Amino acid sequence: ITAMCVNNNEPLTALTAIKANFYVCTNIIQLPSLFNGATALKEVPDSFNNMSRLTGAPSMFQNCISLTELPDFYGLTRFEYGPAMFKNCNKVTTFPNGTLSKLTVASEMFADCKSLTGNYSDKMIPPVEWASFAPKLQYANGMFSGCSKITDIQTDLSETDINYMSGMFAGCTALTSDIAPILQFIARKWYTGATGYFASAFKGCTGVTSGTNTYNDIINDPTPVYEGASQTMAEA
Repeated sequence: ITAMCVNNNEPLTALTAIKANFYVCTNIIQLPSLFNGATALKEVPDSFNNMSRLTGAPSMFQNCISLTELPDFYGLTRFEYGPAMFKNCNKVTTFPNGTLSKLTVASEMFADCKSLTGNYSDKMIPPVEWASFAPKLQYANGMFSGCSKITDIQTDLSETDINYMSGMFAGCTALTSDIAPILQFIARKWYTGATGYFASAFKGCTGVTSGTNTYNDIINDPTPVYEGASQTMAEA
């Protein structure tokens, strides 16, 4: 597929547009790091959504620092594995449309997308509730870490399988959501020794609240209901 996308002897850093038509790529299952480092790439064709058998694309568009728009997820009905898929696409402003019903691993999937502010309709990330967007999600470590312009997030994780979310929103310094439902979700998941699974999920997100509690209230409250929350906010 690489030969379909670039000219012979053309360095990946010189790629500005993908020449392939993904409509012919219906049998591709894995595309790890395919365009990682394509720093001049500006767009991805809509036919990307035709890869209905694609199950994994770790780091596929990582460090594509000239991309301003990500491909939508319509048609990716088998997609499961996307760690660092769009990491450091730092000019992208809008979250993709569509859902990923089979997604299980999204560690650092959108990490350091520093210009990401919302979806096509409003500021909510993801655009629909987690139960619709990624109900099978298990690994969300650092999924949106460093996305410093995100202001609002979906907070109902109860219909997901998330067990690993350390640093999930760390460094989202503009975030102002009421994260009480997430803290309650973590408290239900919490057990001795699980610190590494949820630690620092909201590190540095000083604008978040939990009901009437501020960020400082949350990280300093030792009561059992916040046992998991304290670890979530911790510097560890």
